[in-house]
Amino acid sequence: MMLKIILFATTLGFISTYMYEEPFGKPIININNCCATQAINNHCETDKQTLAINISKILNEYNQRIEKLFQSLGTESRIRDCQDIKHVGHKTTGVYTIYPDGTMGFPVRCDMDTVDGGWTVIQRRVSNSDFYKTWNDYQIGFGNLSNNFWLGNQQIHTLTSQGWYELRVDLKSVDDMTAYAAYNVFAVGSVDSGYKLTVDGYSGNAGDSLAHHNGRPFSTKDRDNDNYSGHCAQAYTGAWWYGKCHDSNLNGKYGATAAKGPVWETFKGNEGPLKITEMKIRRWVSKRRNSYTPQ
Repeated sequence: MMLKIILFATTLGFISTYMYEEPFGKPIININNCCATQAINNHCETDKQTLAINISKILNEYNQRIEKLFQSLGTESRIRDCQDIKHVGHKTTGVYTIYPDGTMGFPVRCDMDTVDGGWTVIQRRVSNSDFYKTWNDYQIGFGNLSNNFWLGNQQIHTLTSQGWYELRVDLKSVDDMTAYAAYNVFAVGSVDSGYKLTVDGYSGNAGDSLAHHNGRPFSTKDRDNDNYSGHCAQAYTGAWWYGKCHDSNLNGKYGATAAKGPVWETFKGNEGPLKITEMKIRRWVSKRRNSYTPQ
């Protein structure tokens, strides 16, 4: 069905003009004309209600069509992450839209410069930024993909449910020393698990400050899932997969000391808040049967 939707909003946020046309331009409703010609207010109110219903129906119909289109595509046809963005020819670090399994798509930051590229960035801090957020904030994500952000626990879970992912954590200290930690296995569980962390297979030069957090659910200032008698997220002004309490705290208060800042204990200790942190993941791809290598 061919259709045309025209919407104009006033400065007060009300729709002043709406027209929905079916084939051959037949108008269904025009709110502007209604309000200009109807003498009785309830007539216009009725048409406004019809307007809302029509818009909802149209959007639902197109959502269903898009979802059917995505379902019709094979796994190899979907742009599931930054690995696929790289494979279709994009070589520049930046923001792209991906379409993981079971989603309508969402934007991500792709790192195309680090170790052959194809990394989907899930956390980034490059300047003073507030990461002392709620469970809901961390669930859906927050921030600016060009600067400081957390992608969102639900998005991270969705991504790592698509296959076998590796993790790379890049760190820079306030004295401009750099280090990294890499893990061959990285996954985040569903909301029912509390977005439980699975991580294994460390390598790098920053030291392993995630082993303590393996198998732990995520905690925030308003959701205490740690196994400490107190409340780790509140005590250390962050949000993380806390145990009793942490060896790393990359979402801690920017610049804070006393283990409350973004720290990686095996790199600069708990008294050394980091200046820049990036967490990024990349899907391992099969190059031959029973053999998996990252690209």
